[in-house]
Amino acid sequence: MFGLLLLLIPFGLFALAPIWLTNPQGDWDVWMYYGYFHHLFQFSDHYIWPGNAYIGTRLAYFLPGHFLYLISGDNYYKLTFNIGVCYTAIILSFYYVVRTYMPLRVAVSVSLLLATDFYFLRSIGWDYVDKGVLTYEMLTLACLTAARNESRRSLMTVAAGFFATCMIFVHLASAIVFPLLFIYSGFVVQNARSLRDWGKHLLRVVICGTIGALIAQALFGTLMVVLHGGDFFFIMKQIGVVQANVSGWNAQLAALVARGYWITVPLAALVGAAVGLAAKRFRGTTSRFETFWLWAVVGLYGVMFTGEVTGKLWLLSRDGMHSTILAPFSMIAFGILLFRSQFRGMVAMTLVVFGSAFLVRVWIGDGAGLSRYVSLSMPTLGILMGLLLAASFAISKVRATIAAMVLIGLLSAFNPGHFADDRAVRAVHARIVEVSNGKLPSLFYDRADPQLYFIWSVLASFTDRALVTSRETYPTLRDGLTKGDIAVIAGSNGPSEDEARATLLKYARAVRTVATFENGGVRFHVFEVEEAQ
Repeated sequence: MFGLLLLLIPFGLFALAPIWLTNPQGDWDVWMYYGYFHHLFQFSDHYIWPGNAYIGTRLAYFLPGHFLYLISGDNYYKLTFNIGVCYTAIILSFYYVVRTYMPLRVAVSVSLLLATDFYFLRSIGWDYVDKGVLTYEMLTLACLTAARNESRRSLMTVAAGFFATCMIFVHLASAIVFPLLFIYSGFVVQNARSLRDWGKHLLRVVICGTIGALIAQALFGTLMVVLHGGDFFFIMKQIGVVQANVSGWNAQLAALVARGYWITVPLAALVGAAVGLAAKRFRGTTSRFETFWLWAVVGLYGVMFTGEVTGKLWLLSRDGMHSTILAPFSMIAFGILLFRSQFRGMVAMTLVVFGSAFLVRVWIGDGAGLSRYVSLSMPTLGILMGLLLAASFAISKVRATIAAMVLIGLLSAFNPGHFADDRAVRAVHARIVEVSNGKLPSLFYDRADPQLYFIWSVLASFTDRALVTSRETYPTLRDGLTKGDIAVIAGSNGPSEDEARATLLKYARAVRTVATFENGGVRFHVFEVEEAQ
């Protein structure tokens, strides 16, 4: 029954507030992944910038998404893939892990915290790769938990190695959790009586995990060569990009403090866990599972926050695209600290309080929530939540738990985010696809256009192979326009069809109009080149 409840949560939230299952306008990365779901095996003969070559290597994420897109279409693939596959795998794996070590009521309540978390649901709702990382991450954790059983330990560890490798294939930054997963693989063993026993077990983890990793490499390396015309050791492209660009991905600390509200929950988990571990009252009162995860949260987030401050890591930057991969760990810490005292109706109250907090944020300003009326800084929200978690744990009384739940839920409603309706972008993408006969369109646009973010979203929806151009010049086309090419002129302040044609005739002798339409406040003129220069 509780498993069914967890599975129904996103459908209920979608019915009440469908805007969370969308892609934000202007986010180039998110729309590129949308494009790969739609055009995975198209456009491979077109030029791609070397700095973007790593994006198409994420077959462990693209293949299931593309397959379900082909089956369910643009209007429903997010229900089948985002929720039906990714959310289901994440939440059931998470519930399995926490239920193994926690009482039923606590396990369900902790799972509800994750299922109603704003930025976790944003990860599920959009097409960025963080939910791909989360999917393989939680499958890995579930397999390692299942390896507690001696009879299936080797098989589950091979599976864990496979999923952990897929996690890294999806995004190299997920390697930050790899040491934690390895340590956890030793934690789950209950019958080790000596260092020699631990050594034998960890050796088996390394051997079986390596077998799983080799299977993943063989599978996706072969698929990359056969289906995508890429390299067998495709992960090297991701490694090269990180080595070249990592120093430029950090946000300024002042900017994170001012607008980095995706860090609120990680900060709260860090503060609550640190205070909990430091307080004398907690010593000797936590289980092995609880102690492990409190230290894990302090270690992981301590490294991430320190790296951000020193400019060495960027996982908390970039609108929380990467910090969400640790959302399940935050919620385990929340559950350990918050639900120290159980009570009848705790599951229902968790759903009502935190589900309502999510809906309030979505219904008021498409994510702004109560911050539209009163703005609280990110550090204020995070530290207050963390102290409430620690207080609930320290007091260990039902009334304290209830009070902390209500206050944390209220503070959550002040923690802003943003969702945006993406139907106009998807409609433009579909219209251009309809008239392009499978060809990659080239877009002309004005970088000063007030609707630039909308135009960028359309451009990125044709993957990173789409040629970035401007309306006045054509600086990035290496070979010019050739016969049969599709060119699109886009602008919110025009141009007229005749003006658009005149612009294109600088680069072709003859063009014909394929379509002219307007959407999202932008006019689009689609032409086919009949004669090249």
